[in-house]
Amino acid sequence: MISHLLRWGGSLLKKIRKWLLERHASGEYLPQSPMGQASTHVLKIWRNLCMYLRDGRIPIDNNLAENAIRPIALGRKNWIFLGDDLLPDNWQNQRDSKTS
Repeated sequence: MISHLLRWGGSLLKKIRKWLLERHASGEYLPQSPMGQASTHVLKIWRNLCMYLRDGRIPIDNNLAENAIRPIALGRKNWIFLGDDLLPDNWQNQRDSKTS
């Protein structure tokens, strides 16, 4: 089952690469356009993109890493407001009057 998925994934990736190379060679997308930049980037990292096909230990996505850093990112956003409840209700008005 897994070998079938890897073969299918490999053939699909080959088609995508061929499509990208054709578009890149034909000049269909300007190099500075968003699609031109994206296709150039994908072609530069193509070997790394296909790494999961060569080594079955490498996951196809980075969900584990994303889930591991999510609490840090959420905490960072929440910590911005730490202590706001201790400020006077009119702290914004006081700040604005000092700057004008």
